[in-house]
Amino acid sequence: MNTIKHLLLLTLFFASTFTFAQEVVKNGKTYKVEKSKILLNGEDVSASFTDEQKAELFKQAEQVADTIKMKEDKLKKAKKEVERQEKEQKEAEKAKKEGQKTKDKEEKKAEDAIKDAEKVKEKEEKKIKDAEKDRERELKKAEKAQKKAEKEQKATEKELKKKEKVEKKLKSAKSNLSKAKDKYTSQNKKFEKLKRKGKLSPDDYGKWEKKFEKLRGNITKAEKRLSKL
Repeated sequence: MNTIKHLLLLTLFFASTFTFAQEVVKNGKTYKVEKSKILLNGEDVSASFTDEQKAELFKQAEQVADTIKMKEDKLKKAKKEVERQEKEQKEAEKAKKEGQKTKDKEEKKAEDAIKDAEKVKEKEEKKIKDAEKDRERELKKAEKAQKKAEKEQKATEKELKKKEKVEKKLKSAKSNLSKAKDKYTSQNKKFEKLKRKGKLSPDDYGKWEKKFEKLRGNITKAEKRLSKL
């Protein structure tokens, strides 16, 4: 910016010098050539020069003006170059800022995406953990139910075996009682038959009575065993 200001001031200086007057040095004196006049210390001394001298002074003034014009053109070009460079610099800075802004935006977008992904991951992990806990609970519940069912089955089997054992004993007791009664009935028929035929002696009656007593005892024992079941 300071360079541009300096160039502008120089341009204005040379422009104003060219517009109003040009200084020309001749014979140790500095003359100002302004339009068609030749001034010395502010006084018009044009009349003191011949036409040839005037032409020479005007030519020198023109050369000075051309030199100033060349310098002015160079300054303008330099100014344009500086302005161009400054514009490019501003555009580069602007592009850099925009690039940084875009970069920051993309980085923030990426960070937000990472955060969102982490949140989703955490939710999924929580779902998996909860599902695992539910599965473990259901598994324990199933194991408990299975153990209970096995226990109930064992109890049922035990009760069934006990019942079968009781039924077996009951059946055996009934069978024994039936056998005892059948034997008593059979022996009694035999006794009555022998008695009708008169084949029994007094001793035989005693023997048969003992036999009947034993058979009745067997029946009584069988009835007691049956009543206990």
